[in-house]
Amino acid sequence: MSQRRAFWLSCGVLALLVLVFFYRLAWTNGILARGDTYVYFYPYWDARDAALSAGRLPLWTPYIFMGAPLLANPQLGTFYPPNWLTISLPAPDAIRYSILFHVYWAALGAYMLALRVGRVGHRAAVLGAAIFALGGYLTAHVEQINQLQGLAWLPWLVLLAAVLLYKPRLYLWLLFVGMLAIQLFTGHTQTVFITLVTIAVYSFVFILQQQRHLYFYLSARMVVLVAAAGIMALLLALPQLIPTLELTGLSIRNGGLTPNEATAFSLSPLVLGRGLLPAYDAQVFGEYVAYAGIIGFGLAIVGAVTGKRKRWPWVIVAAVGLFLALGAYNPLYWPLASLPGFNLFRVPSRFLTMMALGVAMLAAMGLQALLNGYRPSWRLSVALLALIVGLGLGAWLGPQFGEQSGIFPPEAIIEGAAIPQMTALLLWCAFTALCIALWRWRRGALVLAGLAIIELFLAAQAQPFNDLTPPDVYEGQRFTISQMRAFVDGQTLSGRMLAISGLFFETGDKAALTARFIRDGMDELAQKNAFVAIKRQELLFPNLGLRWHVPTVDGFGGGVLPTVYYSQFTSLMLPADALRTADGRLGERLAQPECRWGCLPDGRWLAMTDTRYLIVDKVADVWHDDIAFDTALPVLLEGDAFSMDIRQRTATTRPFYPAPLDFGGDTLYVLFDGTLPPSVSAVANVTPIATADVKRLDDGLQIARYILNGAEQWSEYVLLSEADTTVVYAVTLSDSRTGVFLQLTPRPWQKVLSSDIKIYYREDIAPADARRGAWGGGELLFLPDTWQGGEDALMALRDRPDIGGIIHRPPPSDANRLTVRTIDHFTAYEDARLTFVTDDAEQAGYVILYDAYFPGWQAFVDGEPVTVYRANVMFRAVRVPAGQHTVEMVYQPFWYPMVLWLGAIAWLLWGLVLLVALYRMHRARWAQG
Repeated sequence: MSQRRAFWLSCGVLALLVLVFFYRLAWTNGILARGDTYVYFYPYWDARDAALSAGRLPLWTPYIFMGAPLLANPQLGTFYPPNWLTISLPAPDAIRYSILFHVYWAALGAYMLALRVGRVGHRAAVLGAAIFALGGYLTAHVEQINQLQGLAWLPWLVLLAAVLLYKPRLYLWLLFVGMLAIQLFTGHTQTVFITLVTIAVYSFVFILQQQRHLYFYLSARMVVLVAAAGIMALLLALPQLIPTLELTGLSIRNGGLTPNEATAFSLSPLVLGRGLLPAYDAQVFGEYVAYAGIIGFGLAIVGAVTGKRKRWPWVIVAAVGLFLALGAYNPLYWPLASLPGFNLFRVPSRFLTMMALGVAMLAAMGLQALLNGYRPSWRLSVALLALIVGLGLGAWLGPQFGEQSGIFPPEAIIEGAAIPQMTALLLWCAFTALCIALWRWRRGALVLAGLAIIELFLAAQAQPFNDLTPPDVYEGQRFTISQMRAFVDGQTLSGRMLAISGLFFETGDKAALTARFIRDGMDELAQKNAFVAIKRQELLFPNLGLRWHVPTVDGFGGGVLPTVYYSQFTSLMLPADALRTADGRLGERLAQPECRWGCLPDGRWLAMTDTRYLIVDKVADVWHDDIAFDTALPVLLEGDAFSMDIRQRTATTRPFYPAPLDFGGDTLYVLFDGTLPPSVSAVANVTPIATADVKRLDDGLQIARYILNGAEQWSEYVLLSEADTTVVYAVTLSDSRTGVFLQLTPRPWQKVLSSDIKIYYREDIAPADARRGAWGGGELLFLPDTWQGGEDALMALRDRPDIGGIIHRPPPSDANRLTVRTIDHFTAYEDARLTFVTDDAEQAGYVILYDAYFPGWQAFVDGEPVTVYRANVMFRAVRVPAGQHTVEMVYQPFWYPMVLWLGAIAWLLWGLVLLVALYRMHRARWAQG
């Protein structure tokens, strides 16, 4: 068979293997519906593609984090060319095709690497490619699509670097530059860093194998080539690099991570066996998975002893990858964690990609050795047996020791059986025996290669990409979505939403959905993923506001978002002893048992964030004697005053519980916690209503029953504390004659939906199109525009509720004559542009807009440019003169569109130079031929 024909046949075999391994993703309409794919990438991709389809860049979004930059977030992959091909598709389909393509692209790269650098034949190269692309490490990361995209370029870049070591040609260097820039565009910078570490380790070992007098020359040449390539790749990546650097400067990751943060998600030795052996009966946390199969490891052992000089670079690459992946469990890693590069990223276990690539290349060499007639000695059989027994014992004992010692709970790392079950044990034994038997059989090499692929296929059945769910768990509209869309559609400015839940509730249609999922052939894990996704739909969090255009207070970043300003301000909304959010999520952090799974933030912060809609579940609601009590809105009574936050002591006004006049109830029930029940009065009758009796429930709460005056129904009820403090959790009005009851909601909230969840709407006196601005009155305070200035502002906001606003700038000369100005109404509110009219005041002052501050926002008062200041820790403010004025704000960063032109010019020059280099190469070949 000719080399060209063998090449194309190998490409076809790899394509077929990808389609077979990912048959559910390729041939059904099922989607991935868990983890980062669902809550992060689907919404972000939808937002990005909607903007690109409309012919504009996704610069800014008002739907998460109270406003956030989109383009500056590299994980969107806005400039990554393959992402442009799917912008017309829904995000689940776009990511489906991206997964299939990039797994195949990774396989092709590994195939070419084994073929050209490993110097093996086509059959051995195909097996090496399959072990890398279809083994545990890559397939466990398909849910992090940008990481998968970056990993797909890893073998190609290592291939070009390896060739440049002994063949430094201009066109090869230019290809290396272009691929490195494209890998940067995928948005997973850690993968780029790991790629460079892999190249450095491979090059170092390769150079050491050369003659000593060439050490310095080869090292210097490689350093220059890679450094120059890195600089050129950064120039090509300027359209993404500049906005990302701007965002990074305000990110919580600015300045690097501490060693403790940088070693988070290190590969524990206790989970090593579970991660390196195929887990047929469980799903191990994806960051710890890197199996190559027992036969794959066996062939790698053969390659490690037969590969001669070419084996050592891959042996060292694999060993260094495992060494670095141990992270916190490796004493030598701690000094590295403080070095530039290492201190920018968490999850050291991702260095397992180096081990995965090294093992794949060694396995290809091992198969080639068997095809060439090599017969392993009994020592190699003992070595393989010892490796598998050691990993097997680790898989058996590690989770048990982890649970008993409290080092890690197995259920947090392993989904399913923590300890290997009989199926896994039998398959491990079977493949070990087959490997040892067949590699000594003269014609067993190809059979062994086939069994290696079968082993990987069986192991892949337990991977998350096979637990697919129906597309409507993301694209369908649950009750919450329909209701919130009805609220926000058609409004110039819609209020924000905050959802609070621990996702412990069950959907009302669970039985019907379960029957449907069973009919569709979904296993238990797939069903669990589907139900969690549906619950997230009902709560619209996190990031799902991007998909449905519903503005939310929080979001989910996990990378360079959220900003440090957001993390600072939202500390006001979290329980007093809670750590600040590092990824932006509030809803799950507010669902704490000490607050009955709903720590409602103080009313001031809800008003300041324009939280008009509150979504909670019903897990903490109480039923007693067939009467339901809604505990989502606890009220702290202190005599005549109350607070909507049981942790704060902010006095506002008397708590009113409105009731419809046509209900006809005769009994009022109050669920409370305190030494004495509250006294209740009706607005129309100031005489307190008599208390009949008090009952104590099993959870320590008490129910007080009040008999109303005859059959008369009052429109509002007022609660006052008879003790120093009393927490009222719920008030329910009942008609004892019919058994019908009505749950009352304290002002300023109205319950507007009760399904699987509850939606509350916050009433306000101000018009709906003016609420996003600060309230008038109160003192203006000026604090530095620094991190410490933000901390001081937090203290002032907590301790001085009379403050009208805080402007982060040096005090102006007329500071004592300035006031807080308010917004009269908005005339336009778009993603990156808004316009509003101020109040007509006699004094100059600052208008504080409760939208997130970020560099790049420009403001114009009556057409004249003015400075946008940071206010109240994370919001925007502009100074306006006395009188009524029109203010326009536009998000147009300093780098836009300049960096786009610079990037386009850089790519054009790169392409022209590459064409010239290719032309000169071909002309030289023609001259020689």
